[in-house]
Amino acid sequence: MDQASHIAEIINAYDARFKTHYGAFIDPRKDMAARNSFPVHITASLFPISHDRRQCLLIHHKTLNKWIQPGGHVDPGETIVEAAMRECLEETGFAIRLPQTADPISIDLHRIPENARKQEPEHYHLDIRYIGITDDMPAANKKEVHDARWFDLAELDRIDERIRPRLTAPNQS
Repeated sequence: MDQASHIAEIINAYDARFKTHYGAFIDPRKDMAARNSFPVHITASLFPISHDRRQCLLIHHKTLNKWIQPGGHVDPGETIVEAAMRECLEETGFAIRLPQTADPISIDLHRIPENARKQEPEHYHLDIRYIGITDDMPAANKKEVHDARWFDLAELDRIDERIRPRLTAPNQS
């Protein structure tokens, strides 16, 4: 399956499951995973959750100046799950393995401010988000991120209040 069909399949299944309408943002004429696809493109992220489901690893994003889950842009030829796992590894040094069939825990559309340094206009990320449960609690890769810390799971509500209730949902590992 090509990357565009893969993205559409994930978003359409999520829309059907959670009665959302993120598929409306998908333009079949564009490479929605391309970083230069404006005004919206796909990103992937992963919430590393401790085995006891009490803590989540968040990174401090320098440009946005806030705590968020590890994640980023999808490379050409990658699946969304592969991108989420790669970004988590790059930003935290933490290798979480997810099945390619993992269901996203949430999808979020959020504004990214203009970045003159990168010559990027204001745009939106349609972020496909996963969770990964782990026994390990590694430190951050300080070359990639400003800081990373394990937070109480309640802190996730500041990022996305849909996550904690879905941690006990089927198909989440």
